[in-house]
Amino acid sequence: MKKLITAALVCFVLVGCKEQGSDFVGQWRSTDETITVEKAGDGFRVTAELENPDMPFGSLEAMLDAESETLLVRKGSQKKALELSGDGSMISHLRNKARTFSKVD
Repeated sequence: MKKLITAALVCFVLVGCKEQGSDFVGQWRSTDETITVEKAGDGFRVTAELENPDMPFGSLEAMLDAESETLLVRKGSQKKALELSGDGSMISHLRNKARTFSKVD
């Protein structure tokens, strides 16, 4: 019985050790933009590409830190960059206005 309780405690501890921001990792799409989020050292690298390559600022890259499980902020300025919604979508604040994305993978 003691071994069973110890095993259960270990499982709970491991489940509780999920790294903040890990749900952002992957590829996200909107109607005209793709955002890729990758783990990079102790933070995250985000690359945003507009579908139309001729648009000014069509491509951007930023380094982000996890402020919580549902919020990534820009390294240095700590400005809100990406946030997860309760419905599983992601809201990007990387450009001039907030935009909603769906996870591809």
